[in-house]
Amino acid sequence: MALAGSLALLSGLLSGCIFSPDKGDGKKKPPPPIVYDLTRPQNVLGALELAYANRDSSGYRQLFELDYRGSTYDTSLEDGFQPGTFGRIDEERHIRALAENPNITSVTLDLGLPSQWEARRTTTIGDTGEEWALITVANPQTDITDGLTIYRFVAGQTFEFRFRPTVVGPELSRTDTLWHIVRWDEAP
Repeated sequence: MALAGSLALLSGLLSGCIFSPDKGDGKKKPPPPIVYDLTRPQNVLGALELAYANRDSSGYRQLFELDYRGSTYDTSLEDGFQPGTFGRIDEERHIRALAENPNITSVTLDLGLPSQWEARRTTTIGDTGEEWALITVANPQTDITDGLTIYRFVAGQTFEFRFRPTVVGPELSRTDTLWHIVRWDEAP
């Protein structure tokens, strides 16, 4: 009896029926989507770094509120401070452009240590009087590698992130509140 079972197992192994890995069609399958933890503002910043590095436009988009507004400045085109604003769609377009450019081999967004985010978290009042979380990030850095060239942006500046809480049911989160970026202001 044991010999018959061993022979059946051996013939199955040799024929490759039940224990062989699926060879598939030879095409590389995309990795499963990343699930970002939005249960704390600090986790959202970590998810922002990860989604940026992965150039994950759909994941990146879910980190922002629908009415998100960001502000920045550009002094490279004209003399003096040149402010600019952008919305959630602009953020998504930026990440998608990074992902679709075949010359870009890597991108990183370094917002410092998570322990600093915890220490710098404060409460601020939102547009309609509700409490938001505010985290200030000093000396953020963004690197975009294009071939052999590394472009480094925003070193030596300050980012202020404001997060709005959203109360959700248990079917959407292990906590009752999710946080999203509602404002991102860059300052020299």
